[in-house]
Amino acid sequence: MERLNHTLSSADRQTRRIKAQNSPERTSGGHRERWLPETQDADSRGRKKQISNGLLSKLPGDIYKKLRPYLKEVALEKDEYLYQQDDEIDSVYFPESGVISEFQILEDGRTIEVAITGPEGAVGVTSAFSLSTATSCTQVCVPGSVWKIKSEVLEREIAADPELNKLLHDQINSNIRQLSQKIICNTYHSLEQRFCTWLLSMTERCGTNRLQVTQEHVARVLGVHRPSVTYIAQALRDLKLIDYRRGRIIVSNREGLKEHACPCYSESNAVTAAAALMPATSWGSQVKH
Repeated sequence: MERLNHTLSSADRQTRRIKAQNSPERTSGGHRERWLPETQDADSRGRKKQISNGLLSKLPGDIYKKLRPYLKEVALEKDEYLYQQDDEIDSVYFPESGVISEFQILEDGRTIEVAITGPEGAVGVTSAFSLSTATSCTQVCVPGSVWKIKSEVLEREIAADPELNKLLHDQINSNIRQLSQKIICNTYHSLEQRFCTWLLSMTERCGTNRLQVTQEHVARVLGVHRPSVTYIAQALRDLKLIDYRRGRIIVSNREGLKEHACPCYSESNAVTAAAALMPATSWGSQVKH
């Protein structure tokens, strides 16, 4: 009996080794790509329950099963560039836990954020319809995991499936709407309003009131110099709306911060919630303290 148990135990260890060898962590394009064991047989069980990207979760089961073999989970690191301006876009990214920013470089060398994408949407969608180059610098603001797929795969499936075509067109329209709102915001609203709106939008996408970002990064986002951000951050801390430490900003009073945000916050919140899985009224309750 002991010999039999030893044989079964050895066989079990060998099976685990084989599984581990068949699901290695791979490196491609500077990203760490890995297949999770619980998702490898997702096609045989239907939709992968763990997916938390709003756009992917809207896909009908048959479309998802077609795309699943081509989706790779990628771990993105903070400040990593997905595309530089004028780069050819060859992949589409669907964030699960990270947040991706798109920046424009101004004539004097400053930068300003023109779009942010979290678990509600995708980055690089236009490349699924035709050869596309990046119109801005696309960088990881908050590290996390994304699903990555080659643009040519989506282009092929779009041609064969009108529903997938519509879903991705809706995402492009959502991106255009966000870009238009950003232009209005950057032109007409005060720095304090824009700072508050950005903090609220970021914490909702991250699901936490604690952001690992520096004031230098916030200055890049808002297109201003760091002393301006420091001055406003101090004023908001005096009002007990936020707190900050080295490399970290904490939202202490969300409702109070909303009173200082610009009208774009309500617009941005509605767009993001519409694209995500949850209704707009539940976004605030999802944020962890």
